[in-house]
Amino acid sequence: MPLTYTIDAQSNGILVALCGNLTLGPQLAKFTKELHQILAASQPKGLILDLSEISEIDSSGLGELVILYTTSGHQGSRLCLLKPSERVFRVIQATHLTEILPQFADLLEASRWIDSVQQSGH
Repeated sequence: MPLTYTIDAQSNGILVALCGNLTLGPQLAKFTKELHQILAASQPKGLILDLSEISEIDSSGLGELVILYTTSGHQGSRLCLLKPSERVFRVIQATHLTEILPQFADLLEASRWIDSVQQSGH
């Protein structure tokens, strides 16, 4: 299933709802290019990636998540994952990325985390 996504500005950042496969291909490249442009242009406080509708993720998808996490941090923004599907969570857990990619069960919790990180300066 090809990757599709919607981008929605929130009061404390940007919510990106993804659907399909987060795998190597032109859609992944288009997605990451667009997010890098948004991060550079708007410098949001936070970037919340809703992964609840992602059915597959491969090493390229994981790599892009790490790159986005790093890039957002360098630009003063914070990235977190929202409701990763069970399959995606297992892959993230198996690769020990749960230690660097914050994950939340609901949008309010993710938004509060972004606000708290911004207030503490970390």
